[in-house]
Amino acid sequence: FILQKNSENNGYSETRIDDANSRSDDGGQRLSDDTVSVLREMVAELENLLFCPVDVEFAINHQGRLFLLQVRPITRLSGGMDFAMRIPEDSLASGEAISEGYCTGPIWLAKKQDAGLMRHGAIVVSQHAEEWMLESGFLMRAGGFVIAEGGFNDHVAILMRQEKKPLMLAGDRYASVVAQNGQQVTLACARFKRKPGAFIVAGDITEKLASHRSLASAASDVPLAKAVPSRDDLSLPEGAFHGVASGFQWLTDQNARLLALFAPGSGLDCLANPIKLSMSPQRSKRLAETRDHVNRLIHGAEALLGGYRAFLWLAGDTGSAEVKPLLEELSQLSNRFEALKQIIRSGLNSIILPMQAAKDGQLSPGIFRSWLADCHLLQSCLQALIPEEAEQVRSVHELIFALH
Repeated sequence: FILQKNSENNGYSETRIDDANSRSDDGGQRLSDDTVSVLREMVAELENLLFCPVDVEFAINHQGRLFLLQVRPITRLSGGMDFAMRIPEDSLASGEAISEGYCTGPIWLAKKQDAGLMRHGAIVVSQHAEEWMLESGFLMRAGGFVIAEGGFNDHVAILMRQEKKPLMLAGDRYASVVAQNGQQVTLACARFKRKPGAFIVAGDITEKLASHRSLASAASDVPLAKAVPSRDDLSLPEGAFHGVASGFQWLTDQNARLLALFAPGSGLDCLANPIKLSMSPQRSKRLAETRDHVNRLIHGAEALLGGYRAFLWLAGDTGSAEVKPLLEELSQLSNRFEALKQIIRSGLNSIILPMQAAKDGQLSPGIFRSWLADCHLLQSCLQALIPEEAEQVRSVHELIFALH
C-alpha cells in the first residue's frame, strides 16, 4: 500500500498495488507502470526474505523515490470460517468481511465520550475506526465492528483478526446500519456457500449459524486428527488373502483408511492452503508432518495394489479370460503409479528444501512464488480426481478410485 495524506478527514487513503488502475481511493494521482513494477519486485523480495506474505509500509516522495518504512509477516488471513448457508435475503445490510466471526448484540453508534456506557457485546458502528476503539478494555467489551471506510490489511484489520473480532466494511450500506441504532442484531463475517461476505440481520441467529458451520479448518495449528491410520495399519497383513471374503474385506477397509488421509486435519490439507502454511508459527513442523503423511499414503497405496493382485490370484487360473485382462490392467496401473511416485517425491523435495533454506536465510530470487505453485502441484498429484479418467492415475486419489 501507499499511504497518502487526505486533508478532508486528516487521515490516510490507501492505494492497493494490485488495483487494475493503480489509483488511490480518493481519486489521487495514478501510479506509473514503472513504479508499480518496482513495488511488485520489492514485495516479492520481501516475501522471499520472510518466506510468507508480508504487510509492507512505504512512502514515495515527490521525486518518485521509494522509501521502505516497515515490513512484517501478515499475522492472520481470513478464509477459514465457512457456513453451508447463503447470506439471508432479509439482511439489514451486507458488506465485505474484513475479520471473520459472528456475534449478536445491540447496535451502538460510536461516541468516544459515551464509551464507558457501551453495553458488553455491542456491535460498534462508526464511519472509520479510531484509536480509542482499539484500546484493550474497549475491545474486550465490544462484540464486533461495522465501519464505512477501511482496508483489508490496514492496522485495524490486522488487529481485529488477532483479537478474533468480526469486522464488516459496509461501504454504501453504512446508512442502513446506522438506521438500526439500538436494535438487537447478528453480525456475521465469513464465507457463505464458499463465497466471502458479511451481513447484519435483525435478531439473534447465532444458533442457526452454529448449526450451519463447517468445522473443516484448513492449515490450522491444531493437532492432527487422531483417527489417521498408521503405517502398520496400512501395511498388507499376512494371511488376509487366504479366502475371498477376508481379502475383499481388507480391500474395502484399506480403501476407507486411505481416504481418511484426505480428510480435513489429516495432514495433507495444508498443501491446498500454502499461504496459511507459510504463516504458521509451526510451519516447519507441519511440513514435516505432511511429508510423513504423503509417504504413508504412498505406502498404503502400494499395499492396496499388492492386495488387489493377491485377491486376483485367489481365482487360481490367472490365465483365464476373466482374470487375465484384470491382471494386465493392474500392471498398467502399477507402472503409472511408479511414475507418479517419482513426481511426488520430487515435489516433496521442492517444497521442503526451500523451507529449510528460508530457515537458514539462503533463498533464490522468486522462490516464494514458485514454492506456492509447487505446493498446489503436489496437492494435485495427491488428491486430484477425474472419475471418468481415473485409470490414467495422475494422482494417488485416482489410483484409489480406479482400484475401488
